[in-house]
Amino acid sequence: MKKNIRSAFTAFIFLAFGFNAWAQDIPAGQLKFVSFPHQMNKTWKASLGFNLTTLAQDVTEEQHLRVPCGDFHLLRRLSEHSFLDSRVQFQVFQNQLSIGPHWAFPLTHRISMSIGNDLAWWFGFINVEGFRTTGHGFQNYPNVSLGYRFNKGVLLTLREEAIMNLSIKAKTGNTPVTSDY
Repeated sequence: MKKNIRSAFTAFIFLAFGFNAWAQDIPAGQLKFVSFPHQMNKTWKASLGFNLTTLAQDVTEEQHLRVPCGDFHLLRRLSEHSFLDSRVQFQVFQNQLSIGPHWAFPLTHRISMSIGNDLAWWFGFINVEGFRTTGHGFQNYPNVSLGYRFNKGVLLTLREEAIMNLSIKAKTGNTPVTSDY
């Protein structure tokens, strides 16, 4: 029984990861990554995924719904150490578009770091119990990332960012709820 489980697990790992497996001596620049803070060797890199997020508490008040959110991430190399990071996070109720410059540099052959600043515009709406609430605003995300490359292409990224509200406008129906702060 254990042998069958081990064989099935090995087959799953091969099918899931075998076609994109890299040897441990491959340089980090040749690995596939989007969030890892390393200088880019290609002009463009992109990813498409999803995550679960809660709706804004200011809008939904007591209702905390976890809703899938699509996430399209696109990087554009500008120079050897700099790139433009753009991202679109989308769902029916809330959406965000962000873009910003990043500067990445290696500290050692396994550790690298990046510093960036993203500017985002968000917008959303929800109709709860007959109240149509809408909102939009701008946010700034200064950030720093530290990455560690393990053997065999396993990459770990730690990212710290501040979220600075530059502008918020929300209203319920025609009544303003919040304004710039």
